[in-house]
Amino acid sequence: MNKVVSLVISALVMGSVSSNIFAQQQAKPPNIDSLTAKFNASNGDKERALLVELITDHYFKIRNVDSLMKYGKLAIDAHTKVNNKLEVAKNQLMLSRAYLERGDAANSEKYLIPGADYFKDKKDLMRYARGKAIEGALLQHKLQYEASANVFNEVVDLYNAKGSNVEDYSAYAAYTGLFGTYTLSQQFDRALKTSDKYFKFIQDKYPSEVGSAHLQLGNLYNFTLDWEKAAAEFTKARDFYAQQNNEAAVASINLQLGISLASSKKIDSATAILNKSKEYFKKVNYKAGESTALYALSALALERKNYTRATQLLQEAVATSPPNNPVANYYPYQQEKINLSMLMEDSVAVANSADKKSQLKAAVIAFNKAHDNIASQKTGFVSPHETIETHAMLAKAYALLGNYEAAYQNYKLSTTMKDSMFGTTKMRQLSSIESDITLEREKAKIQFEEATKRLE
Repeated sequence: MNKVVSLVISALVMGSVSSNIFAQQQAKPPNIDSLTAKFNASNGDKERALLVELITDHYFKIRNVDSLMKYGKLAIDAHTKVNNKLEVAKNQLMLSRAYLERGDAANSEKYLIPGADYFKDKKDLMRYARGKAIEGALLQHKLQYEASANVFNEVVDLYNAKGSNVEDYSAYAAYTGLFGTYTLSQQFDRALKTSDKYFKFIQDKYPSEVGSAHLQLGNLYNFTLDWEKAAAEFTKARDFYAQQNNEAAVASINLQLGISLASSKKIDSATAILNKSKEYFKKVNYKAGESTALYALSALALERKNYTRATQLLQEAVATSPPNNPVANYYPYQQEKINLSMLMEDSVAVANSADKKSQLKAAVIAFNKAHDNIASQKTGFVSPHETIETHAMLAKAYALLGNYEAAYQNYKLSTTMKDSMFGTTKMRQLSSIESDITLEREKAKIQFEEATKRLE
């Protein structure tokens, strides 16, 4: 299975899909419409401040981000008029978090700084930690992983300090963020060490989030390409949400599980699970989830060398994808990968046809360009796996074109990156492409050495 697909979906889909679907929307209390009407009709500053606080508190509890952003701004205005600096700062932190959930780092930082500064000056440790947890998430979003880890560790230390009044929720955000930061920054050993404390905290304080913890650990194993362990964690997470009759969560996790099973070469099981996810997302009209499932199914078809089906499914993924879907950034890369794979399949034709060789050269250029476009995307996910795979495919392509020096250089880049990331054991697991280009590699090495001698 395409490693890039699994990692992209691990890092992006569970951010874009689960954040929208996992949140259990509570029933609207009978007085919210009445409160809103009173607020809109009121002319008294104190009354408006009181009413809007009740409204924002409601929308915060049910995670209605759009309404929270609207009334959070109104709350800041209302509390500013009555000079209630505490409530202004509280709503600034709340708005900062809301904007961050929408991926708007600039506005998140705009509201975070004054709110956090207020609580720091007041030595309000509880709300200071709340602000620091948001700051850690903001730094993670901006890909500043080391700074993010430092901030999250500060919150954890504050929480565990003797006599601390730091809220459990701030610690939850810090533990979860720390685990995610180490995973995204490729610090897998630190992530695994953190996972023990993370799981213990979840089990003690947030047993309702055990499924989410399994999901996080599954994502970590996906990053380390330990597909069997990833599948086991995703299965635990899926079973947890299935017991709660949460179909949306089950569909999202099945998407992850299908990828892990496919990467373990369990193609039939993976296809069945991914199709279930796709049908559920289609039923509930969740376009981002449906599009991502189609993308994953396209990768499965490519694994089977069914290029026509792979292209068809990818085109459906493109047509289904909503605006601003981060996973869609990878669709052009996937299409160029299909095109290049299809041309490389017929090595005899490439060797004997100038036209085929010309097509392969063009495909190599397009594939390189697509990869460069991925590298320039600010999706919140940075991983060298695309680069490893790109160099491995280019090694084979250049060998077919007779450019053995370029083939050898790309092969060495690929294997060096694998070795540095995963060590010798993992490198052996990743080197399935080696059997395809062994002869070309040896020939390339000879050619490269001869060329070097000529230069001397």
